[in-house]
Amino acid sequence: MKETQWPGLSQRLARRIQAIETLTGQTNLRCGTLWAVSRATNLHGVSQLNLPRRWCPVCYAEQSAASAAEPLVWSMRVLQTCTVHGCALVDTCGACGSAQPDKGPLSTRRHCRKCCAPLGWNARPARDEQSPLERWIDTQIVMIVQYCADPQNPLLPANGFHRFCTALRRFPERWQQLPTSLRTVMCTRPRCTLKPPVLEVLLEVAAIQHCGVMDLLTEPEWAVQAPLWAEGPLARESTHAMLRPEVPMLRMKALLSRLLIGNTVSYLPPLATILARVDIDLDQAKDSYPELIAHYQQRYAEQGTSAQLRRLSIALERALLSPSLTRSLVPTPSRVAQVRQQLAHTWHLKVADAGRVCTSALALSRLPAPRA
Repeated sequence: MKETQWPGLSQRLARRIQAIETLTGQTNLRCGTLWAVSRATNLHGVSQLNLPRRWCPVCYAEQSAASAAEPLVWSMRVLQTCTVHGCALVDTCGACGSAQPDKGPLSTRRHCRKCCAPLGWNARPARDEQSPLERWIDTQIVMIVQYCADPQNPLLPANGFHRFCTALRRFPERWQQLPTSLRTVMCTRPRCTLKPPVLEVLLEVAAIQHCGVMDLLTEPEWAVQAPLWAEGPLARESTHAMLRPEVPMLRMKALLSRLLIGNTVSYLPPLATILARVDIDLDQAKDSYPELIAHYQQRYAEQGTSAQLRRLSIALERALLSPSLTRSLVPTPSRVAQVRQQLAHTWHLKVADAGRVCTSALALSRLPAPRA
């Protein structure tokens, strides 16, 4: 059997899909994956955290053993609500609070691996509690998956984001709004094609630069000059004036949540370090997300003594100055290992602690540099 090459998919996944297509007689099973955008964006994120799977409890409650299915869109970590029921996606058992592994047969995934309780229950819609920007992000994720599901849509090229950033340099006011790491890469290596951005960066750039994600990837030169949501239902509620002030707050919420979820492999930096990069003061943050801020401050204090936290904080600032980490959207493992060894040696850190600092520095480097 001749092996078909599908750029953007790993060879192992491409072989599995081809084998299933041969056995079932289907020809478009790749449309059940994110193949169509796999070259245009790094769908796995910067840090390979072993995050638990998520699901819609109402979907699980309504499914029977014969109709059990999990939509592809659930695998997109930035999606917040179910596209069918509008309730928040969850990642822990409602009975015992245990996280659920991502691997396992479909027949057992609707029950908790620890206490065997059903993972489906009635939940109220959460869309009304979302901000316009959060609703926009959910819509963008659905559009990405819908593009992948259409067999008529081609594989997106890998240079769409690079073309967008190159065209954006003609508009200095909007160019300065890009994350610092992007502008640094474009200025130091203007002729080199950017590596595919992580999905969070792609969404942030699209929101700030007044365009949709798929417009950015499919028509980058046009998207640079396009008005934000000029048509469609989102145009009535998600104007630029409503969304723009929420971007820094959403940056903060997303970063704090990611660091807390992956706290075993990430160092939680001082809250002031994060707030300075998103240009938010502490009172604003507490007013918007009081429980999240209180939880983060508690977890930060639990990391060690004041002397240990001070040493880790200084190591983080040095890591943020390292070109090996900050001048590339997705640094190679060898570069990360090099910085980790340097931090461990210079600041007398354990290798594990130095690795946690590097993971946090990668996440922080996606934010703008703090104002002088």
